[in-house]
This record gives sequence, C-alpha cells and structure tokens, in this order.
Amino acid sequence: MGMRLFAVFITLTEIVVLTSAIQPNIVFILADDLGYYDVGYHGKSVLTPTINNLTADGVRLEQYYTQPICTATRASLMTGRYPIHLGFQKIGSINIKSALGLPLNFTLLPERLRELGYTTHGIGKWHLGYYNPKYLPTNRGFDSFFGYYGADLHYFTHTSYDLWTQPPPNWCLDLHNNSKCVPNYNGTYSLDLYIQEAERIIQQHSSNTPMFMYLAMQNIHNPIEVPKEFEHLYYDVRSIDRRKTLGMVTALDYSIAKLVNILKQKDGNFWDNTVLVFASDNGGWPIPDGQGSNYPLRGSKLTYFEGGIRVPAFIHSPLIKNPGRIESSLFHVSDWYPTLVSLAGGSVTKDVNLDGVNQWDVISEGMGENMYPPRSEILHNLQLYDGRYVNGAIRLGKWKLLTGAWANCTIESYPPYCFWTPPPEFNTAISYSFDTCESMGTSDYQFSKETNPSSYIDSRYGPVTLFDLEQDPYERYDVQESYPNVVELLIERLDSYLQSVVDDVQSPWEADKWEKAAKAAGCLAPWDFD
Repeated sequence: MGMRLFAVFITLTEIVVLTSAIQPNIVFILADDLGYYDVGYHGKSVLTPTINNLTADGVRLEQYYTQPICTATRASLMTGRYPIHLGFQKIGSINIKSALGLPLNFTLLPERLRELGYTTHGIGKWHLGYYNPKYLPTNRGFDSFFGYYGADLHYFTHTSYDLWTQPPPNWCLDLHNNSKCVPNYNGTYSLDLYIQEAERIIQQHSSNTPMFMYLAMQNIHNPIEVPKEFEHLYYDVRSIDRRKTLGMVTALDYSIAKLVNILKQKDGNFWDNTVLVFASDNGGWPIPDGQGSNYPLRGSKLTYFEGGIRVPAFIHSPLIKNPGRIESSLFHVSDWYPTLVSLAGGSVTKDVNLDGVNQWDVISEGMGENMYPPRSEILHNLQLYDGRYVNGAIRLGKWKLLTGAWANCTIESYPPYCFWTPPPEFNTAISYSFDTCESMGTSDYQFSKETNPSSYIDSRYGPVTLFDLEQDPYERYDVQESYPNVVELLIERLDSYLQSVVDDVQSPWEADKWEKAAKAAGCLAPWDFD
C-alpha cells in the first residue's frame, strides 16, 4: 500500500512540475491563402510593415510547409498528424453541405491545452465540420468561439460564398458567437469583428491563467473584398483583382498591428510572456477571383509544388533566446501540436502515432553545430488516383519526389496552376524587386510552361518527378534520370507510409437537410443530432 501511495505521489509531483513553471500565452494567427510572395519580406511590392517588423525581431521559418488546401492543413495543425492518418488524404476542403467533420477520436490542440490549465478561444474560420454539434469548436476544446463554420464567406455581409454550388447560397449567414447566429454585423469588415472579439477576450482575461487564442483570419481567401482605403494604397497596380488582393494583405497586417498593441497594453508582463505564431494555411491562388502570388515558387494552392505548400510563417516572442534570424530547417504544420503542448508544460507521450515533432529548441535557440534537425522528412500526401496509380509527394532532405498525376500536372484542377505565375504588378511600368530572385536575371521571370513529362514509370506510382530543392528551389528541372537510386529510396519511403494509411473518410452530400436546418436557424447550423 505504501509503494502505491508513493507511486501516486510521484505521478502527481510530475504533473505539478510540468505546470508549475510560468506557462506562456499562445496567440496563433492563421492567414488564409496567403502566398509566398504576398508578404513584404518576400515581395517588395507588398505593404506589410507589422509582419516585417515582427519577423525581423522573431524567427522566420523559411522552410515551412502546410497541406495545399484549407481543411487538410487545419486538421494537421489541430491533431499533429498527416492527412493519411486522419482519413483526410482526399478531403482537402469540407463543403458546407457535407456530413463530415474531423474524426472525434482525436484530441485536438485546444483540448490538450485546456487540460494544462489554459483558457482557449477560437476566432475566425473553423472549417473542420459542423453538421453535428459534436464537431463544433466549443465541443472540440474551445471555451469560446466567434467566427464561421464554412470555407468561403462574404467579408461585409458574412453570408456564405460557396464556389462549388451554383448558384452560390448568398442568402445564408455564417457568423456565430459560440453556437448562436450573429445577425447584426452586416456592413462590418470581418477583420474588424475578429479584432474586436480578441480585444474583448484579452481585456477580460485573468493574467493568472495562461491563454491560447487561435485567430484563423479570413484574409486573403476569395471573394476579393476590402475597404477602399487599403485598395487605394496600390493605385499603381493595373489589375483590379490584384490591387484588391494586395489591399486585403495590408488590411490583415493592420489588424495584426492592432492585436499586438492590445496585447502590449494588457496589464502586467502579458506581452513579455506571449508567444505569437503567424502562418498561412496554404499557397495563394493566382486566378481571376483570387489573385494571390507564390512567385517565384512553382504552382499554387491545390498543388504539391512548392507554391502550393511552402508558405510564409514566423514566430515572435520575448521568450525566444536567439531572435532576429531566419531558420531554414524543415517544419511542417503538424509540428505545432507537439511544439505548443510541450511549450505549455505538457507531454505528448499519450498522443500515439504523432507525425509532428517538437521544434521549440530549434525555434528558440537555432540549430547548434552538433544538433541534428528534429525533422528531415515530410510526407506531403499519398492517395490512390483513378484506381491505377498512387499519387505521392514526399520531401527527404534536399530531395522531393512527386508521383502519379501530381508528377505531370495531369489532375483536372491543376492547369494552369502548376507553373510559374508572376504577380500582375510585374507587368506595370513600376520596377519591383524580389529578394530571393535577385540572382536570377529579369529574363528568368517568365518561365517556360512546358511540363517535361517524366520518362520514369513505376508500376504502382506511375510517372515520377524528382527535384533537388537545394540547387533548384523553383522546381524547373526534373533530375530523376540522374539519380535513380534517390528515386528508389523515396519510393521505398512512400511504401512504408502506405502501410499506415487509414481509410478515407466519406463525405456524404446532404443538401436537403443542410438547407432545411439553415433556413430554420437563419444561418449555417447542424442538422444531425444523433
């Protein structure tokens, strides 16, 4: 009996030690569809003074990777797992009429932080399911939620903007305070609403309790809508869509400036004990109704080229021991789960089969001479395509392999988004420069749009394409013929991941039930209460 009591005492002591240290406040800002070029420290034509300053005094994550579309990235962020281990390898974006949500058997990041004593607040875009109340944010770990459930939303009316439904259900409100509709904000720009809610929470928050705030901003996802004062800052950009998109970026930056001021004005040492994370959920979408830019990276949102998955990200905090630097080690969105849980004083030992790794030491201190990077490999995704080939995308060190339809831009939704698309302002009379392209002649700005189809055909994976990202970060040259052993190694790695792939989650379309529930509630609302 004495030994049992001693064991219990030791266990309780470990818990106290984990949580007795001063736990930092965590503010996570997730931008939507913000492309690689669309921050001022990459694109000189982009006005983001706040982001630039926070990055300069923090740590810029220059090899930061996400999934190529909304829901998949958010699912990895909240669970610390790749989509293949969530059943989301084919579900990139949950439609508002789908009876689908992030599986309930996973403990989400806000749930883990709440277990550690944090108050948890979600603001902005959810997009992880709502058809059943069990999937709502306040039932997945958030103490409060103010925002929207779906993917697309008008910025001023806060009504649904669904690209995939014709005609779009523009009548349907999608703005919620916890689980209640919020109908009285028509005409107020969404960023202003989110910052107002953030200010209310921060002002009422007790500094004796650590806070986790997740701000999933709407900008710069389509539709392209922005207050005129931000659009006018880019009067010299001839493309109207691009001018508005750049205005949306600067509006986002301005909102972040207001948020930082609110945090700094909080009593005590609140700001000094705050970790602020900023990242985009996927690459930009350089199409007429979404003029984001990933230049000079290849590809866009929806693709597994660098432009679709390598995005702006940084972390800023007085708690960082070695700030003011660029970190070039690999980082995947799934790494935030173990990194932030560990930073909060918790342990992820009970979270079995995590794909994310704890990156805090690298973030805070940098890579020492004798340190090995926490991550050398990223599985971007795996999925069976048309019953024949396995589409695969994997990064190992400097090597990146694409297989199947992803290798040759043959997926229906890819062209022309798997090539290199300079931002429209490059065609103006104004001369713009770009940091990471200074070594490239101006003639290199216009890349060829020939795909160079792969000559290597694997019986299971189909055509493959291999890139050396150290020598060729813009993915211009397929080098698989020169490095067949590397191709073989990476296919073996894909084979190993295939052993752990879970079944795809199903996404039944329930339009009639959706419409009935939405009209009854006056906004998007759950319709399944089983």
